[in-house]
Amino acid sequence: MEDFKPLVSIIIPVFNGERYIAEALDSAVKQSYEDIEIIVVDDGSKDKTEEIVGRYPKVKYIKKDNGGVASALNKGIFETKGEYISWLSHDDLYHSNKIESQVKLLKELPREKRQNVFIYSAFEHMNEDLVIYDKFEPHNKFPLSKLQHKHFPAIFGLVNGCTTLISVEALKEVGLFKEELFYTQDIDMWFRILPKVNVVYQNEITLISRKHKAQGTNNPDPRKIKEQNDLYKNMVNNLTKEDMVEMAGSEMAFLKQVIDFVYELNYIDAANYFEERLAKLENRKDSPFLGLVESLIRITPMYKKYKDLKDENIKLKKKIDYLSSKLEGQSLKD
Repeated sequence: MEDFKPLVSIIIPVFNGERYIAEALDSAVKQSYEDIEIIVVDDGSKDKTEEIVGRYPKVKYIKKDNGGVASALNKGIFETKGEYISWLSHDDLYHSNKIESQVKLLKELPREKRQNVFIYSAFEHMNEDLVIYDKFEPHNKFPLSKLQHKHFPAIFGLVNGCTTLISVEALKEVGLFKEELFYTQDIDMWFRILPKVNVVYQNEITLISRKHKAQGTNNPDPRKIKEQNDLYKNMVNNLTKEDMVEMAGSEMAFLKQVIDFVYELNYIDAANYFEERLAKLENRKDSPFLGLVESLIRITPMYKKYKDLKDENIKLKKKIDYLSSKLEGQSLKD
């Protein structure tokens, strides 16, 4: 039997992570797979992060000036000795067999595909009190052809970066994470790297992802909103018609799916942009007269009022979903 035991580097970027970093490190140190190195990249923390990490003698600690998650990840990639990297956020937890199960998947691949691979998996959500309240299992919703498509997982938010195992060679080939992006550096990377690698979806849960108030994902910063909307517009604009047909059967069907998805994320600017693009396609399909009628309808005050109400409804739904998850977590705890 082949003795395939590649070195895997677990990279943990952290900024002011004193509250959760020990739990994340424990989940990394206790991995059932032994051939690992653990690298913590401290992105300019001002709290007791360094002191806590110092209690783990086998962990490599790197301190740098604050520059964002992308810069911390890139620093870790440059310092790695492993053939593969596994990203772990300082507030998340690995299942104990995360790395072992993914190396097993690597071993099942032909040798020529192992050095250019991207593995991602299902995961669980927990709240601040370690109460698991939800699972994200894309394999229960989408066929494998979409889960391992070169664009679908990135565009429709199926990849949690901390479930991944990625060949270092592939990461360096696409230019690493864009450090000018502070909120969407992960999705941008998936969109760039997936077309160039062998995508493998693992229908197992390997990660527990924590939701808490201090996360950057909860930050309503206008710069974040613009970055998110711009990213989705740029991604879709870089797709070919053939790409869209592959994912949804037609360009129009794809745009409708994207519109629904970005509305759920509350990316209103992107949703409006795609609706305009969809309307142009529908106008070309219909007669010139119907196209003119559609255009006139879209500029009426009544249509604008409808759009405003739809946007507000999306925002309200997101608030209700968030509060429901908090209440569910609290009831489980009680």
